[in-house]
Amino acid sequence: MAITFGIRVVNEAGEGVRGAKVFVSYQLAHQEKYSGADGRAHFERPATMHGGVRADIFVNGEKVSKQEWIQDGDTFSFTV
Repeated sequence: MAITFGIRVVNEAGEGVRGAKVFVSYQLAHQEKYSGADGRAHFERPATMHGGVRADIFVNGEKVSKQEWIQDGDTFSFTV
């Protein structure tokens, strides 16, 4: 079963930020995407991993979360 999760990047007014670079670093892998018009970037856990995972999350090169526990359906929101 695939684990999917989302990361939303917003500005100080709570509006989605388009084009933010979102980087998720797992123990043995990483993924990089850019947020869409609504500020959301959607991810699916790499196939080589099983169950929930821990990851560091970066937005535009800044670490915004360290060793975040990620489970299926989670959505995280960060302000830039």
